Amino acid sequence: LVLETERGLRNLGDDLSQTIDYYAVTEAVKKLASERPRKLIETLADEIADLVLSHGAQAVRVEIEKAILINCEAVVVRVEKRQKFLG
Repeated sequence: LVLETERGLRNLGDDLSQTIDYYAVTEAVKKLASERPRKLIETLADEIADLVLSHGAQAVRVEIEKAILINCEAVVVRVEKRQKFLG
């Protein structure tokens, strides 16, 4: 996961309340991933991206790597999403 916070990295004042609780995000992602099986890793990546955005990230990149093919190191899926602003 690569997260972009709304405030960026400046002006955080070394204050945890000014950024995203990464522990809570990782726990939510683990819970989501274990809730049910999915046939496509693309489905899981998309669901994770939506979940992370709901935790206050401005943008997120989710990359899932799965070793499933014989003559291939891994299959990688990358999803990038950004918050939509109304107005």
